[in-house]
Amino acid sequence: MSVRQWPRCAAASLLLLVACGDKEDPAVATTIEPGTSLQQAGVVASQVNTIPSVLVKDQRGRPMGNAVVRWTVTTGGGRIGNDSIRTDGSGAASAGSWVLGTRAGANTVQASIAALAPVTFTATAAPGTPNRLLRLSADNQRAVVDNTVAAAPAARAVDEYDNAVAGVNVRFEVTRGGGSLTGTDAVTDTAGVARATTWRLGRTLGVNSARASVAGNAAVAGTDFNAFATAGPATTMRLAIGDNQTGAAGATLPIAPAVRIADSFNNPVGGVPVTFTVGTASGSLSATTAVTDSASGLAFAGQWTLGADSIQTVTARTAELPAQTVTFRARTGVSRYNIDARFVGTGGSPSQRLALQRAVARWQEIIVGSVHRIAVDRGPGACGVPAIPAIRDTITDLLVFIQLDSIDGPSRVLARAGPCLINSVSRLALVGFMQVDTADMTTLEARNLLVDVMTHEFGHVIGIGTLWEEKRLLTFGVGGAAPCTAADDPFFTGTLTRQRFADAGGTTFYTGTPVPVENRGGGGTACGHWREAQFRNELMQGFAKAGGMPLSAITAASLADLGYPVSFARTDPFAFLPALLSASQNADPTKTRLELVNDIWDADIFQIDPRTGRTSLYRPGRFK
Repeated sequence: MSVRQWPRCAAASLLLLVACGDKEDPAVATTIEPGTSLQQAGVVASQVNTIPSVLVKDQRGRPMGNAVVRWTVTTGGGRIGNDSIRTDGSGAASAGSWVLGTRAGANTVQASIAALAPVTFTATAAPGTPNRLLRLSADNQRAVVDNTVAAAPAARAVDEYDNAVAGVNVRFEVTRGGGSLTGTDAVTDTAGVARATTWRLGRTLGVNSARASVAGNAAVAGTDFNAFATAGPATTMRLAIGDNQTGAAGATLPIAPAVRIADSFNNPVGGVPVTFTVGTASGSLSATTAVTDSASGLAFAGQWTLGADSIQTVTARTAELPAQTVTFRARTGVSRYNIDARFVGTGGSPSQRLALQRAVARWQEIIVGSVHRIAVDRGPGACGVPAIPAIRDTITDLLVFIQLDSIDGPSRVLARAGPCLINSVSRLALVGFMQVDTADMTTLEARNLLVDVMTHEFGHVIGIGTLWEEKRLLTFGVGGAAPCTAADDPFFTGTLTRQRFADAGGTTFYTGTPVPVENRGGGGTACGHWREAQFRNELMQGFAKAGGMPLSAITAASLADLGYPVSFARTDPFAFLPALLSASQNADPTKTRLELVNDIWDADIFQIDPRTGRTSLYRPGRFK
């Protein structure tokens, strides 16, 4: 080896020795630190603004790449984008995304690596925007009319995940029953709850409703509250029905005496015992005590069998109203409701005219007492019909002119009828008119419908569907104008009619306000018949149907509510269960079903004073 080579070899050996003696240990993750803030805030089910990340360092404090970091949702039920990820060259690892859970409150995720203590990130999830109001206070409370319920309406505002939302403006309003609220505008508290102050129910027995809604935001679903207003204490006892009847000595009167007990707002009061006492020589009652019905406030005595006296009495009393009595009077003698049917013109066959006489006889079985006897002096053309001659006669009960002639050809208007002169005191029919289309009579007769249709039309002359408004027995549900439309919910308010409707099972199958009146068809159809959807084949609904049209106790009761003395003994059996079960048959196109289109005679109605004989216009034609 030359001298020049020695120094070079010695230097190489020295470097090798130094390198072998100073070798580094492998990098090990020793610290994990948050790379973003540990505390955040957001809205439920939404992405946080800053995605959590961590920084991993080795034992020398240098950023460590390729280290596996595990991300875990620990509370709140949200979700992250990366369950497991390796750090990049700068030692950083991100959760990828963080969507908070659907429950308001704390959400946490943890980042962990090997055996090191994990890093915990926390986000507070706030509720979302209000989605709906939930009813919080008790529903279906009960209180006496014109009194406050125990718990005023309260609602909780929640988002789409049912989290309570604070600071929402809630408005409370009465929607049914006519009551009142205080504290109608409220703001939800930290529990999302807004409360009205008080809710005073209306003065009418029945359902009251209120509604909570978010002020100015119809997109948020509101909520409803219901309460039932019960009757107050009894304040009045009045005669309901059964007065001024006439019968032979020893005969049983057709209508049992009944009183109605009401509170200070005329709501029926149930559960009140009533005693009926027969006067001297006034016969007997089959039952002398009764308790008022809660739905109607009525208490009926038993059947009244007359004694020998010419004027007889029954007196009703109740211990709850000791200062009040009601007295019923009856007369002995023979009284019969008279219908004088006079044909105008020569139309119709003998059998068709006989069908009209059979219809007259049917109503005389139902109305069992005379109602008036009035002298009438009128020129020709009554009821707006030039063919009607002058009337110079004393009319007992009802005079009906009948014209059998062409109206509009087959299968349209079959017939039309109504009163045109009434008693100004009783407002019961005195003179009426019926027109039957001869183009339809043969068809009706062949289908065995003629007697039923004629009986139906005579019902209109007597007052069914034509004098309801005059007696304030017809109420409109929505529109309130005549003729009513499908938007209306007309109903008949007569007390006895409602009772017979319930007796026939009507309130079991019909949830609206009884008694339902037709709301389909134009003038002369709507608001003049029972509603066909419920009454099906009953005589006074608006369709002629094969198989029989029963004259029910409900229809007879409507005449009693108008003021006629009636007998329920000769009414036809009718119940709503069989009627509803036969709905498919009624809709069968092979069955005869003819709409009684516009079958109310729309003439001016005049009134006559039975004491002076003077006549005046009572009500002009409604659909002209």
